[in-house]
Amino acid sequence: MDRNILGMVLLMASTTASAQVTLPTTEKATYTRSLSGQWDFKYIAGSSAGSDSLFFMPEYDTGAWKTIKVPGNWELQGFAGMTYGKKVRAGLGLYRRTIDIPAEWDGRGIYLCLEGVNFGYTLYVDGHEAGSFNSSYNRQTFDITRFAQPGHTHTLAVRVDTRPRGFEFDTNDDWSLSGISRDVLLFALPKVHIDDITINTSMDGRVDIEALVAGKGKKDKTVIEGEITDAEGNRVASLASAATTSARHRAAAGVPQPHLWTAETPYLYTVSLRLKLNGQTVQTYNGKVGIREIAWDGGIYRINGRPVKFHGATHHDLSPVHGRSITDEEMKRDLQMMKDANMNFLRTSHYPPAPRLLELCDSIGMYVMCEVPFGFGESNLKDSTFLDDLKNRARLTLRRDKNHPSVVVWSVGNENPVTDIGLKTGLYVASLDSTRPFTFPMTPSVYKDWAEGHKAFDRANGFNSRNTPYIVSPHYPRPSEVAAFAKMYDRPMVATEYAHALGTDFGQMQDIYEVMATTPGILGGSVWEFFDQGILVDTDKKPTPGSKFADYVWPTPGSYYDTSGNQGTDGMTYADRTPQTDYYQARKVYSNIIIREAPLRVLNRFDFTNLSDIDFGWQLMGDGKELASGKLDVECAPHDSTLLSLSPRVPQPLSASKYWISITAKDRQGRQIYEKSVRLCPDGAPGLAQRIGGEPEGRTKVKKGVVTAPGYTFDGNTLSLKNAEGVEIISDMALARIGRKPTLASTATQASRRSSKLHSLWPAYMPGKTVTTVEANNRKGCTARVRFDCDSTRYIDGTVAIEHKPGGIIGYTFDLTAHGNGETVEAGAALMLPKELTNMRYMGNGPYAAYPGRDMLSEYGLWSITSGDLYYPGNRQHVDIALFTDDDGNGFAIVADDADIAVENHDRGIVVGINTHVASAYNKYEWPAGMTETDGLRMKGSFDIIPLTGRWNEATRAIFGQPDGEIPTFMPFYHAYDL
Repeated sequence: MDRNILGMVLLMASTTASAQVTLPTTEKATYTRSLSGQWDFKYIAGSSAGSDSLFFMPEYDTGAWKTIKVPGNWELQGFAGMTYGKKVRAGLGLYRRTIDIPAEWDGRGIYLCLEGVNFGYTLYVDGHEAGSFNSSYNRQTFDITRFAQPGHTHTLAVRVDTRPRGFEFDTNDDWSLSGISRDVLLFALPKVHIDDITINTSMDGRVDIEALVAGKGKKDKTVIEGEITDAEGNRVASLASAATTSARHRAAAGVPQPHLWTAETPYLYTVSLRLKLNGQTVQTYNGKVGIREIAWDGGIYRINGRPVKFHGATHHDLSPVHGRSITDEEMKRDLQMMKDANMNFLRTSHYPPAPRLLELCDSIGMYVMCEVPFGFGESNLKDSTFLDDLKNRARLTLRRDKNHPSVVVWSVGNENPVTDIGLKTGLYVASLDSTRPFTFPMTPSVYKDWAEGHKAFDRANGFNSRNTPYIVSPHYPRPSEVAAFAKMYDRPMVATEYAHALGTDFGQMQDIYEVMATTPGILGGSVWEFFDQGILVDTDKKPTPGSKFADYVWPTPGSYYDTSGNQGTDGMTYADRTPQTDYYQARKVYSNIIIREAPLRVLNRFDFTNLSDIDFGWQLMGDGKELASGKLDVECAPHDSTLLSLSPRVPQPLSASKYWISITAKDRQGRQIYEKSVRLCPDGAPGLAQRIGGEPEGRTKVKKGVVTAPGYTFDGNTLSLKNAEGVEIISDMALARIGRKPTLASTATQASRRSSKLHSLWPAYMPGKTVTTVEANNRKGCTARVRFDCDSTRYIDGTVAIEHKPGGIIGYTFDLTAHGNGETVEAGAALMLPKELTNMRYMGNGPYAAYPGRDMLSEYGLWSITSGDLYYPGNRQHVDIALFTDDDGNGFAIVADDADIAVENHDRGIVVGINTHVASAYNKYEWPAGMTETDGLRMKGSFDIIPLTGRWNEATRAIFGQPDGEIPTFMPFYHAYDL
């Protein structure tokens, strides 16, 4: 069925007397006062004010009180300790300040608006109670006309309580910070004023406005008139209601050839309204409107008649410095980062966001699921007396945010049990707004159970797939479950939380979203979540853990981001919005342009944009050098694909060893939104090992197990290697690696009672070498039989062979077998490097670590990184050559054939693993795909090692630059987790 949509108009929430008032935007400078700034403040632990119980009286002396910044949270200003989740400490915050009511406000109604206060509060003016409220994230406006005298000064007081009735609803999976956390506004309106505005639009350009007018006498006639202007300020339509004594006014206009609002084309018109009373203008109003239309039926969700996909993340209103009082610049940064990561969807978590965030979503182009706040508080949902509380939260959420074009779905709570009052709240949302669907976000078990229960709910209310007011939202489906989940219901599905981004693993996102993108009935989803929920804490009481595992991030030795253990380390960025590799993975997976190979085909996953609006460029690369370049003209409609005609001529004779085509795509703003490397394999290309090595000549000598060869010295007693300058470049050439260094996600999964029973890991990811027997060591090479004991029942044994080849090249072959029960996510041989070999330059997929299931993240190319870099640890795929050197160029090259190489910092040095078995990355409580049984697991492979001094040959310099060339290191932190 067709659904009209709502434009954006800024509304004030209801008063305790249930009135609703609208800000007079054109009169804002004269009739509006911000009360942000310093207030007098006292914090009291517990729930009793004691001797301060009359603090709200004007004569009460607050001279000994401290001051506090409003908006702000008192925990971040030194008044109390922080609490995560619903274990909120009982406490009171007493706020006082004076306000001056301008004399020119005489004859008007005077109002006080509090945008958000955690968790409940009572407002006083000159000692009189003006009202109370207890929904932390809903806007509340109080009519204080009876207390306020224009031209006079008044005492304003607010008593904030951390544990009012139903406070649990506002403590869902985040820091429970207290106080006046959003703006406070004092303003005046004419006695007859616009009480509420609803704007509905449709894709044919129709704009319907309904306005409620308050304060009228029985014989007063009012009319609403105005115009609609486009983004350039041109009038495109006029509108006017009939003059009436009724409170309700309706007006309509038609915008010819409208620019339709979407996340891809966020075009906004301006609606200017005038309220006339008995022929005289008494109030003016300007607001933005986006013309668009929503429909959902038969399992498909559409915007402006077209099926769309949501790809985004959940978002808390949280700053590591400002807490709940996020600033305009912080909101802009978050949204721009989301757009830069190819996201078009934001789910507010778990409450209506700061109103400015939605204004920015309207203008930047972001679909929003806006949440009616009652996550957690499960026991309250069985208490029928809370129904009015839930309905009030719903009413206030919709009244404030209903006119934003960016708001496209209402979320009714979060992961709540299905109860009678919860369902009634959903129906109430549908009764307030038929232009959008609502949804109940559910855990997987509740979602499965409700697959049957919803049928009775539908029958009782007359719903079916064509007239349903709600869509469905499961949380955390596994890749194998996504398609099956979509079939459980006959309506659109959106995964409002999936692929939990705990730590830096993020193993399932790619596979899950690919099913979403290719299944018509799945609307898409939002990853939990965009950033770590961390608060910056200055302290010397929590020392950094050195090289040990950590749950926290230290930007300096004396400060860290408190994430309450691993409860808040679930973002795609760190708390300060430094991107993790997860962020860049989301950017790649969420790209609306996907290029497939064999044959070369481009998929257009835009919902409204033809690829003719995208600038495509290509470069032919040889060993990292550009050999040719050009542009591509691509014509491809949304949700379609087309072949790419691209076959550049490779220059002859072949002078490079590796060739590839690098394709880039930029949007209308010049942002690079996608890149793809396509490898070429022309016959006759010179080998890398012969080019990098091949120069040293001379005799190979053996003395007391030490082999001196042209270009290096190999010690068969310690299985170590030095270059021609005598610099140790490998301290141990015979190690086994079976598993990975622990991470936040792997540790949480293994500790989970639910998940730990599913798999039993081999206990030591790099077992110690206990027996080494050198069976042969001569000028031709060395063969060593090795054994690595893990515990009394598990060990690895086998052989490592070194071959001394001509030209200073060392052939390395390993054949190892694991014995003993268990499973592993990774296995192979390993080398231990001295800590000084900090520089890694390689030709392979980069620049980020990637694994099966997240292999879209990186592209083939020439990359460089250091062991001190934030993005260093992890696996590099499709590596053909990798150089590990110190700052002077001493080190070695590994030349392999499409290798998977793992790099990790270790107490003893730097571990370089050459993997023969690799599983995907972890997700929170989810094991990697492709895990391998260890008993009898054989690890067999070979590669070449070429020792290097600081005098690189011409071929090495041509590919990798100068040996002492500086590699930039990105490490914004003193210490971080998962390093």
